[in-house]
Amino acid sequence: MRLTSELIKDKAVSEIISRLKKAQIGDAVNAEGTWGSYARALAGCIYQQIPQPILYITPHIDDADNASDDLAIFSGTTAEVFAASESPDGTIEPTDEQASARLKIAIKIRAAHTHSNHLIICTSIQALMQPVADPAQTDKSAFILGRTQAIEPQLLLNWLVDNGFERTEQVDNPGDFAHRGGIID
Repeated sequence: MRLTSELIKDKAVSEIISRLKKAQIGDAVNAEGTWGSYARALAGCIYQQIPQPILYITPHIDDADNASDDLAIFSGTTAEVFAASESPDGTIEPTDEQASARLKIAIKIRAAHTHSNHLIICTSIQALMQPVADPAQTDKSAFILGRTQAIEPQLLLNWLVDNGFERTEQVDNPGDFAHRGGIID
């Protein structure tokens, strides 16, 4: 954190942040000549100065995890990793943990865009090139419950089955559900 507070005093960094604050949708602000962890420190500094979502793109799949660790240190917050999918055709199955994680991040990005939430997402070029579920389709197929909302359990059970979840005796994996008495896990 001390590094980013010192970094903001740098003339070039201050100019970059000033240009970003004035930027409109579609504008590009380039920061050239950065190397090593400097780019990540700069992104952390930008995160602290501008309350907007940041998408940090790395050239290789493995770099996103390392960048996430550095950005957490430089920004003072958790940096989410939008990993590349291992699914050859881009389909999302309820039991596919990585696809589920990608979908969760995509939903966070959508929420950040519509609600101006402040977050950092690290990803690779490869991950960005892979398809993600259509947000409209995700909204259409979602089953949303409020904390105090009461529903007929059979409605939820039917939705789970219709959406590819597997009924088991005990929940062990993503995509599993269990129903015992009045409890649905």
